[in-house]
Amino acid sequence: MSAKPIWTNFIFSDEIVDNNPSTTYHENSKLRGRYLYEFSSKIEAVTNNADALGFMQFAYKSYKNVKRIPLNKPELNHVLLEDVLLQRKSSTNFSGQPICRTSLDTLLFYCLGQRERGENDNKTTRMYPSAGALYPTEAYLLNVDIDGLNRGVYHYNAVEHALEHLYRKDEALLDLKDYILFPESELEKISAVVVLTSVFTRTKEKYGERGYRFGLLEAGHVSQNFYLVSTALGIELCSMGGYLDLELEARLGIDGITESVVCAMAIGGKS
Repeated sequence: MSAKPIWTNFIFSDEIVDNNPSTTYHENSKLRGRYLYEFSSKIEAVTNNADALGFMQFAYKSYKNVKRIPLNKPELNHVLLEDVLLQRKSSTNFSGQPICRTSLDTLLFYCLGQRERGENDNKTTRMYPSAGALYPTEAYLLNVDIDGLNRGVYHYNAVEHALEHLYRKDEALLDLKDYILFPESELEKISAVVVLTSVFTRTKEKYGERGYRFGLLEAGHVSQNFYLVSTALGIELCSMGGYLDLELEARLGIDGITESVVCAMAIGGKS
């Protein structure tokens, strides 16, 4: 007897019955019927509220009372987009040599940085698309071996193009094998781990539950930026799906609910 087709578990109506949480969420966050009006009304209400919209669009994390390290002006030689796209790949062929500060500063700016306003722009934008220009993505750097930068845990302040040093003494926090599921022989050769988080409330405040989708999409856009720019700079990069969420979030000092880890990438010198 043939196996029962998986699609028979779904009921295509406003009431979704399924025991799989991801399926339940995805179905219930679709725009359909009566929910479309509610969705549009919520967006309109936020859009017409100048105070709320202004707060949301300029929301970003900035740590106080920590050492802030201004980053240098980015240096990226002209490269062909076609070449970068064809060469882009995930690689763990790390050399064990540290990445230089110039390359790091350039990588962070072109992947995450804030662009200058154009003559006809009424707001600043960044290097990647974001639903409603709300930018829920935050980025952290677990620095193991970057030339010219002390080991530690940093937050990237995209507006200031600066690193904020979150920890100074407890470098045991950088024992990556405790929470990164990666071969130890490869972990020993990387320069750093870039961690992307999403502050879901930034998009959910305007788009409701559908805002969760937008946060994940944005992290994907940013991740592709890292692949392309690292390729142009000659940096090895590998996106990692294997990490212990709670332990990693504890290292970053985030609660895992209003802000949660959604992506981690190992970077290092090329062999």
